[in-house]
Amino acid sequence: MFVRCPLSFRMSARSLEMSYVSHPGSKPEQVNVPVNMDPDLAQALANFANGAAQDRAQYQGRHDALMNLLAAQQQESAALRALVTAQQQQAGAALAHVNNAVVESIPMFEGKVGESGRHWVRILNQAGDVEGWTNAQKRQVAVRRLGGIALQWHLQSGANNPNWQNWSNALGTNFTQRLSPSEWYKLIEERVQKAGEPGIAWVGELAARGGHDE
Repeated sequence: MFVRCPLSFRMSARSLEMSYVSHPGSKPEQVNVPVNMDPDLAQALANFANGAAQDRAQYQGRHDALMNLLAAQQQESAALRALVTAQQQQAGAALAHVNNAVVESIPMFEGKVGESGRHWVRILNQAGDVEGWTNAQKRQVAVRRLGGIALQWHLQSGANNPNWQNWSNALGTNFTQRLSPSEWYKLIEERVQKAGEPGIAWVGELAARGGHDE
């Protein structure tokens, strides 16, 4: 196995002094080469030394770029944690006069296949209206009852919308009721294309029924 060693040169009147590091962390070792050394060999050594210096510079540049990227990721992670903490604190203040038992009675919404965001919002609105919640309290209760990809959606997008009506509409739009593959197969088997019915009409009805959101 060959190890590339950093080289440096210093010309004197009688010799060419070549320094190199045989092992990382060791002191440079010096070798005096006669000044009448073959010019091609001298040039090759000089090119080698220059290439080693360029390699070190490139390595340092990649190392610095990687460290900057890691620092940026750490800052982004810290900002996200601070956002979640702030939202939890806000939720605690808004829920100060909310019956916790009622909150726990509202099902968790995770945005899974078969779940309807609009239907879930209606359940929450009904509970909130009975309890006399404000729109701010409804939104905080909703955030508290999110999980899975629905919670990820809130952290990445919904958190920027403080208005309950707009927030709940966006949730319903992003999480419409979807059919599983087996439900799709069953729907296609049950909805046979009628004689003379255009194919586009048949497909359109299947799509409408498949995306039906009560």
